[in-house]
Amino acid sequence: MPIDVLLSVPAGGKTAQHLLLCASLHDALSVAKVSEKLLLIDAKSALLLEDVYGHTHTPPDSDELLWRTENARPVLHEADLRDGEKEGYLGKWNLDFLTWLRQIAVAVSEPVAIAYEHERGDMPYESAWWTCDPLSETGEVETFGIQSNDGMDKPEWRAEVVRCADGRIEIR
Repeated sequence: MPIDVLLSVPAGGKTAQHLLLCASLHDALSVAKVSEKLLLIDAKSALLLEDVYGHTHTPPDSDELLWRTENARPVLHEADLRDGEKEGYLGKWNLDFLTWLRQIAVAVSEPVAIAYEHERGDMPYESAWWTCDPLSETGEVETFGIQSNDGMDKPEWRAEVVRCADGRIEIR
């Protein structure tokens, strides 16, 4: 039944410095690991406002103020897949937190990524990913994807939405 949410940013980069301002990440930052030049941080407490089991998490007021952004372009998320069956499939994600991460990534020109995995027993059920890479060589500057394994080795279905550098949004 574990739900894992991993935030990855360049180790030693400017993004990691900004993350120190986030109270929801303080404990996770103190035990974060470095792998392949990426700082890997447990971000479940910041990302999930409600998990798939209905357990809720209320961020500290200081984080809500930190994450508040006016006139920011909305981040890609499950509603952008234009399939009502996929909305709420992962619980309720904190879009203000993702918007804040994207603004940091753009400001410091560094990639950020979120990987979400939900297992029951030792079998994968749902996984999702969100990335922002303002300097993407492919021109895909933001991505949100989701897939269902429903306890199987291979995905039953997979959907992804991409924002290109020119502003186009493509559903895959």
